Amino acid sequence: MRKILFALIAIFAANISLVHASEYESLSSVERQIVHVKINADGSSEEIEELTILIKSQQAVESRSQADISFSSDHQTVEVLEAYTILPDGQKIKVADNAIRTVEDDLASGATMFSDLKHKIIIFPNVKVGAKVYYKVKTIEHTPTYPNHYYYSTHFSPHVQYDHVEYTLTYPKSMPMRVKDRGVPGVKTETADSITYKFTFKQPNIKLSEPVQVSTTDFAPAFYFSTFKDYLEYGQAFEDRAKDTMKVTKQVKQLAEEITQGITDRKAQARALYNWVSMEIRYVAIYMGNGGVVPHKADDIIRNRYGDCKDKNTLLIALLKAKGIEASSAVINSGSAYSLPELPIFRPFNHVITYLPEWDLYVDTTQELAPFGELGDHLVDKTVLLTGLNKIGKTPKLSPDNNRIITHSSIKIMPNGEMKGASHTTYKGNREINARYRFEGHVSTSAAKMVSDQLFKFRETGTGKFKPTDVYNLNKPFELFTEFNLDPNTNFPGPGAMTVPVGLAPGNITAISHNKPKEKFYFPFECTAGYTEETTVIEFPKNTKLTRVPKSTHHTQPGSEYIATYKKVGNNKLEVKRSLKLEKKSMVCQPEELKLWQTLYQAIKQDMRSQIFYQ
Repeated sequence: MRKILFALIAIFAANISLVHASEYESLSSVERQIVHVKINADGSSEEIEELTILIKSQQAVESRSQADISFSSDHQTVEVLEAYTILPDGQKIKVADNAIRTVEDDLASGATMFSDLKHKIIIFPNVKVGAKVYYKVKTIEHTPTYPNHYYYSTHFSPHVQYDHVEYTLTYPKSMPMRVKDRGVPGVKTETADSITYKFTFKQPNIKLSEPVQVSTTDFAPAFYFSTFKDYLEYGQAFEDRAKDTMKVTKQVKQLAEEITQGITDRKAQARALYNWVSMEIRYVAIYMGNGGVVPHKADDIIRNRYGDCKDKNTLLIALLKAKGIEASSAVINSGSAYSLPELPIFRPFNHVITYLPEWDLYVDTTQELAPFGELGDHLVDKTVLLTGLNKIGKTPKLSPDNNRIITHSSIKIMPNGEMKGASHTTYKGNREINARYRFEGHVSTSAAKMVSDQLFKFRETGTGKFKPTDVYNLNKPFELFTEFNLDPNTNFPGPGAMTVPVGLAPGNITAISHNKPKEKFYFPFECTAGYTEETTVIEFPKNTKLTRVPKSTHHTQPGSEYIATYKKVGNNKLEVKRSLKLEKKSMVCQPEELKLWQTLYQAIKQDMRSQIFYQ
């Protein structure tokens, strides 16, 4: 409901300058933001916003010279009441009428999106350092997404400098409105027939965004309004508008029978239906009118052979129903938000997957290369609304059992130091999904570049080939075979010393040693769990003697275990086995947990520096 004004969070996060190690100064700031919202009993509303941005650096001039106000043309109208640039000397330069334009969404013209999203563009004149840009905009929400319901939220990013902000929201006393805040207390006033809340906020100090930081909606100061009494009621509103699209029609029944012909096992039937929808229904995002929350009918999706997440979920549920298999929509966030606001609001929900209660299984048909029952890392450990079951659920988190990668490599060193090698890797869970996408279409002009990029990543040179199994065959586990020839990286014959080569093996553990963690985090961050095992057998020339091999290591700490063993095999072979086990209670880690990762990194880094001595 809340439109994205000026792309504040994204743009301001990119406009921060370093003052010293612990302080940052923004290159522009929200000098003044005044918002008045009048809410009507039917859920429609009128919002008037005044926004003044102070330009503090030349770097900010270009990004602040234009305002972009997005809106849904089927639900909203936007009118620019005033817009001008205020020069450092106080002179106001009005924005010309022809410099205020309404344009279609860039993605709407593409093949993968249909959208009623439009943009009101304001081009400010004579923007310079020390100037301010100002606009006053009226937005009318004439058609609520859910009739007779209203929800609203605003978050204040820690990456944006706010000098003075005021929000005032007024609604009829007859509305069953609930109001909550997180660090932004509001002042409530009443009249005979209305209630008004006023929120004020300022934030002079800012912090940089951090790698793998969770969404600011999970922790930033915020306030919320909602007429939904809880998330179950919100989920039911979604289900009420979608359930008629999931009917088992004659066409749906016929298609379900064709897909499952000869399959009697119920879970195998569900897998076959999932595979068909994943691969045969092309993903096309559709945000037209009620298309943002209401899917198309199953028959229409079958005929068109395309649809968005809601459509693909709808068709799968209908096909499953045709075979007597229960399923429910699962409304979820597919980004970096992990917690739900205290009150039911549209944000952060932005995706729909499918839940099969018979096997307590979640599936996502928009991930065409995800095997049945496997979810991408952006969907794990997330609270979901199971709208068809009228309850709240949670997707499984990653673990060493369900997220694995195991590699076996063999490398033979020639008398001149060149190396010939091969590897075989098996995957499970999210790591299999990522691998399938990585090698989709690799047999193309990009194949040679993939090889050179992989070798460069580990500071090696040579040639080789990736030989993946069929990424599109979701009924068989994905495997990766490689063959490679590496140029000498040490002198032969010896004496000499070398570290363990990687070649074209994934080298996930080695890669960790190349990525030093940050010194400090301020915000919660996304963490991972899983199991990685890498075994490498190195065969040295027959006349070579191994004089010293690295010591085995075993490092354990809360949530992780790293083991590396080095074992001589005969006179001229060495078997190196490394394993890393990561286990987390949650996929969201707190800032203090960074210290554990720093300690683990040092243990892995030290082992990777270990050398094999020979002569």
